[in-house]
Amino acid sequence: MRWLALSTVLLAACVDVELGHRAEAIVAGELAGADPAVVALTEASGRVICSGTLISPHVVITAAHCGIDATNFRSFRAVFGASARSGTAIALSDARAHPEFNAATFANDLALLTLRVRSEVPPIALATTADAAALPSTAVRIVGFGVSAAMAGDSGTKREGRARVDAVSAKTFHIAPDPSQPCVGDSGGPAFLTLGAAEVLVGVTSTGDEACVKGATETRVDPFADGFVAPYLARSRDGVAAPGEPCLFEGHCAGGACVTAEDQPAISYCATPCSDAAGCRAGMRCRAGECRWPLPTPGALGARCALDTDCVEAECSPSLRVCTQRCDPLSPTCPADFACSKTSAIRFECVARPPTVVRAAGGGCALAAPRLAARTFIPIVALLVLASLLRRASRPYH
Repeated sequence: MRWLALSTVLLAACVDVELGHRAEAIVAGELAGADPAVVALTEASGRVICSGTLISPHVVITAAHCGIDATNFRSFRAVFGASARSGTAIALSDARAHPEFNAATFANDLALLTLRVRSEVPPIALATTADAAALPSTAVRIVGFGVSAAMAGDSGTKREGRARVDAVSAKTFHIAPDPSQPCVGDSGGPAFLTLGAAEVLVGVTSTGDEACVKGATETRVDPFADGFVAPYLARSRDGVAAPGEPCLFEGHCAGGACVTAEDQPAISYCATPCSDAAGCRAGMRCRAGECRWPLPTPGALGARCALDTDCVEAECSPSLRVCTQRCDPLSPTCPADFACSKTSAIRFECVARPPTVVRAAGGGCALAAPRLAARTFIPIVALLVLASLLRRASRPYH
């Protein structure tokens, strides 16, 4: 189940009940003229799901409850600009929710997304634990693409406002309107803390009250910097992906190019230049001057696997230990060269059709469609003619 921005359970409406002013998104906020690093996270259709903040040229931080993860990130976009409708959209090439995110309590509500194309927008620095020591009773600036009211349907415009920190815990802090607060669509957006002449990202918007008037909870970024954020950023830098390893964007590879697998467009890996197989990583082949994986590409349909995470847009068959897709034998939708086969008592999966093995000239085997040799053709024809004559000879009288 996807958790939408600030959750329809927690923020079902942004009705002005207590503050005595007209609500705007961010509630009691104003148009954000700057903040180029704050992005809208949208579905391919353009519908705003959440907000987020660029923290490296390829990485956006947002809330885990937005529902963008390793299984579905290809369905989403990060949109740069003041409007989600007219901004620059960049596809995602990876996503990882915090492994200990709890959808019931919203604990550890953080996720990291990788952009397919490098952003030239200056990224935002994360607050340190020393920076966060200034949180109690201080002001923060919040930014997001949320709606002005739960039923308003006007998400997609970047707005900002100010709020006051009124409670701090080990991993979160709570903000009260001063006069602004987040609403639906602002989930995953930033809370900025001013330090001298600069701002740092101190919190990521998580949850709030139903009416969007009593405040919101922000997930602190500093407790997660070393164990969650830093390792992901290290894997998402230019020039760090090894030959044959998955690559997330052009320039990610330590050498060579980031190429698309021939049998699975969703898989990209690093292919280094070569003149023969000796110059390639073990298991790879030198083809057309590049080290390439033989088919099936690791992670593609038909490739060997141990876990579902070894497969891209597929699952690891528990009986075959290869990447497969489930199928309906009455209406099979398997790719070419795959058949819908019964692999257990109740399970049908797309399984690679076995190649036909024929004896090659000079011995050995060749993988090809069987063809009858010329010298075997004449005897077969003779037998067919003889069979026909025998049938004629035994025909009953009428």
